[in-house]
Amino acid sequence: MLKQPITPLFYEFVEKTTAQTTVTDVIFGAIAIVGALAVVALLLGFICAGLLIGYRRLWGRDRLAGAGSNVTQLRIKPSGSNR
Repeated sequence: MLKQPITPLFYEFVEKTTAQTTVTDVIFGAIAIVGALAVVALLLGFICAGLLIGYRRLWGRDRLAGAGSNVTQLRIKPSGSNR
């Protein structure tokens, strides 16, 4: 019985080439990221403001409400008014 010589097998994996990135791709990507961050910041700002306003109204600490506040009102009338 004769043995066959072992010949190694070589496989070369060639990856697909990627598309070339241009300056406009980078600029549009940067604008998209900044726009997304701005939208997220606006949404978080509105949510936080809504929570703070809701908290103040819920606990009755709204100083601008008028009658329930501890603010001294001057009740100044215009000079020509007879009310």
